[in-house]
Amino acid sequence: MQLVADLSGGSGTVFVLLLQKKFRFSVKAGVFYGACMTLVPSLWGGIGYFTNTSSFHHECEFWLAQCWNFQTAAWGSYQVTMISEVVPAPKAYMFFALFNVVGKTSGFIGPFVSSAIIARAKDNPSAAYWFLFAMGSVGAITLYFVDTDKAKRDNAKYLEREAREYYGTAQREQAKQIEEEENHIKIG
Repeated sequence: MQLVADLSGGSGTVFVLLLQKKFRFSVKAGVFYGACMTLVPSLWGGIGYFTNTSSFHHECEFWLAQCWNFQTAAWGSYQVTMISEVVPAPKAYMFFALFNVVGKTSGFIGPFVSSAIIARAKDNPSAAYWFLFAMGSVGAITLYFVDTDKAKRDNAKYLEREAREYYGTAQREQAKQIEEEENHIKIG
């Protein structure tokens, strides 16, 4: 199954890259598409709460879930790219560290929450999928309202304000002069 997931994910990532080159959609659109596609298996699993005929009750559904990685794999590369678009470049390491900590924390706490939900649902594992679907939906809706262009403008203003606060006029003028000299050397 892991081999199928990896092959599906790799081919899906290449496919989305080719689509982006052809149709020139934004990184945000790629992230939003990936976020929505991650909701489908959670919804499918949640339906199993009401029926025993489908929704991860048969082996073939687990194989199909691994193939579904074709739809969701590009999410990983696009989300990193989008984070780098919406945070100030000199502060990106702090955001990546924050997301790493949040990811590790949710990876630790998530199984406990899921186990508690399953226990309250009289040992029905499909109940936990509704929690995953709800959390994923909140994330996708929030993502929809992110304005990457405004974030870029806000980042530029933030960096300008930070430069004024941390560096004196003489230091900024000296840096500007050095930059102009470097540009002149490259051109000439």
